[in-house]
Amino acid sequence: MDQPKTQGERLAFARKRAGFRSASAAARALGVPEVTFRAHENGLRGLTEATARSYGQAFRVNWAWLVTGDGSMEPPAGAPPVPELPRPPRADGDLARLVPGERLYGEADLPVYGTAEGGPTGMIIAYDPIEWVKRPEPLRQVENGFGFYLVGDSMSPRFEHGDLLLVHPTRPPGRKDDVLAILRGEKDGEHYALVKRFVGWKGDQLLLEQLNPAERLKPIQRAQIAGLHMIVGSYRGLR
Repeated sequence: MDQPKTQGERLAFARKRAGFRSASAAARALGVPEVTFRAHENGLRGLTEATARSYGQAFRVNWAWLVTGDGSMEPPAGAPPVPELPRPPRADGDLARLVPGERLYGEADLPVYGTAEGGPTGMIIAYDPIEWVKRPEPLRQVENGFGFYLVGDSMSPRFEHGDLLLVHPTRPPGRKDDVLAILRGEKDGEHYALVKRFVGWKGDQLLLEQLNPAERLKPIQRAQIAGLHMIVGSYRGLR
């Protein structure tokens, strides 16, 4: 097996070795914002000594190895034992239907984040889960899937203000698919979110459109985009 070369790769390796399949599950167990943990795993933010010590203790690895990659990944002799971190609940195998929220069944293990604006300007999206809901079939065994509440009516009647939208983190959108576009803000770690319909790419420009009023948005430069995720449904106005 190739040795992880970067801090983020080493952190992801340690997290998986500790039994956490997803970054969201590890962040929840550690009690840290998911956006922060993901930034460390993705290499967008470096590890401070204090943070590396915390991760090292939680995942039972040598914190210095996390930072530098030198030496053994095993914790040094005499390191104090740490209590087991809580594991995320397992999804029920019968979660196979998209149904209204009050009729969902099984464990609620899909994180729901802060709201995303449906209008042209977007709003800051928060990555601290505000609640957990049951999974629909398209996200049944998908790592890092999530939901969020929509603010605004620019995608009406497709989606309405207050709808809980369901996002697949890795499925590439096709033309006319509904997407959540996450744009980088001016401040480090700040992200804005837009719910729109995917038109396509024109070179390094992302083309999106909305429904209410029906219009094409101004092209968005690729460098502005922190993420583009396909919306696979909602718990109102199901796909």
